[in-house]
Amino acid sequence: MPSTASQTKATKDGDYYVLNGNKMWITNSGEAEIFLVFANVDFSKGYKGITCFVVEKEWGVQIGRKENKVGRGADG
Repeated sequence: MPSTASQTKATKDGDYYVLNGNKMWITNSGEAEIFLVFANVDFSKGYKGITCFVVEKEWGVQIGRKENKVGRGADG
């Protein structure tokens, strides 16, 4: 998926941003404490509206259940 197709949105709220979106199939996400999240602050700017945020898990990141994967390299 091209980066401009991402629907993850960042909305300014005072001194902070609120991120809304989702991502599936993040290897070892259950063990991670910090995530790099790419979100769009201005969809009208296309890829130039995308910003990278450093997000700590304790700030509200929700991790789904671990999926059983099949195939080569599916142990992660």
